Amino acid sequence: MNEKHHAFIITQFYNAFDSMLEGDAVFLSAIRSYGEQRGHRMALRALRDGYPLDYVSYFAYGEWESSPDAFDISYEAGEGVVDERVTRCPWAGFFVTSGNGRCGRLYCSEIDHAMVRGFNPDLKLDIPCNMYRDELCQFHFSGSEIDDDLFERCEERLRHVKGSVVMPFDYHCAHVWRVFGDVTRGVLGTGAGEVLKRIEAEARKRYGQDFFDTISIYDKTDFSCLPSD
Repeated sequence: MNEKHHAFIITQFYNAFDSMLEGDAVFLSAIRSYGEQRGHRMALRALRDGYPLDYVSYFAYGEWESSPDAFDISYEAGEGVVDERVTRCPWAGFFVTSGNGRCGRLYCSEIDHAMVRGFNPDLKLDIPCNMYRDELCQFHFSGSEIDDDLFERCEERLRHVKGSVVMPFDYHCAHVWRVFGDVTRGVLGTGAGEVLKRIEAEARKRYGQDFFDTISIYDKTDFSCLPSD
């Protein structure tokens, strides 16, 4: 699995939530839960290795590697700020080309803030630009401990990790499927069954049984905890 599978899952739940009363609020709630769990796992890894929950750890303990040639992205660390710029993104590309631009705007407005909050709510992130409105996504992380050798310090910490850092996209797709499914069941109760059946049918039509065989590997996974190495 890859970024497009992940984005597909998000669009299917967005379209399902769109027909609900307060559908956008339901969708944003799911994003927050998902992002905060991801950020929390990043924090647990840093703490496991004896590191503080600072910006160095935030960048060092990101949970995934992008597919080859999926992104055009740059980072620049200077006195007090990290400037991250993304000019090509597989999620934004999928959301726009599949006709789900509004889904993408909502998802991208919340996911990075949720991850930072789950990692350490004291860290500061501002997103002055996004590619749904501008030509790029721009992220500003600000803090007095940021300096121009931040990413060198990231590399140093990663040389001393005691367990896994990066998880495969199969894991991330199963995680987003779980969280959004749980939110659907929480909001709709017994009425969630029909909604989930429609989403499953779309996934089966697009990806076949292999999709379900893959995510079912994680049926018993607690995504709020670190997986066993």
